[in-house]
Formats: sequence, structure tokens, C-alpha cells
Amino acid sequence: FKPFLSNVAMERYSFTIIDRWGQIIYQTFDTSEGWDGKIASSGKDATSDIFQYELIFYDQNNDKFIKRGSVVLLR
Repeated sequence: FKPFLSNVAMERYSFTIIDRWGQIIYQTFDTSEGWDGKIASSGKDATSDIFQYELIFYDQNNDKFIKRGSVVLLR
């Protein structure tokens, strides 16, 4: 799962996946990376569930954007 963005300041970007208990299970600051369905701290596959995502980025005009939503992982 990876956002598709253009005209983003790559040095000011974060993409976070959060479980239902509010724990961050994946985070990247690299626009080329996406979530592969694994829990970053253990490397194990996450279980089928609904996860929240948060995307924070700045555009070429230095305007800040925060996008939140959910993604369903089915195994």
C-alpha cells in the first residue's frame, strides 16, 4: 500500500500505518516506500484487520497537507 503523489517536497514527508489500538506499526519518510503488510518492529505479517493511515507532506509552495484514512488488510 503506497500513496501516489506528485509535486511533494521529499524531505518533508511521512507515511504512517496505525493499528486499532493506536500503535504505529509502520512509518516511512521516503516517498518511494510503501507498506507491505508487515509489522515493522517484528517483521511479522500483520493480521487481517482495518488499519488507519496518516500521510503528511508539503507541496512545492510549502503548504502542509495531512491526509487520513483507513485500509483493510485481508490475508
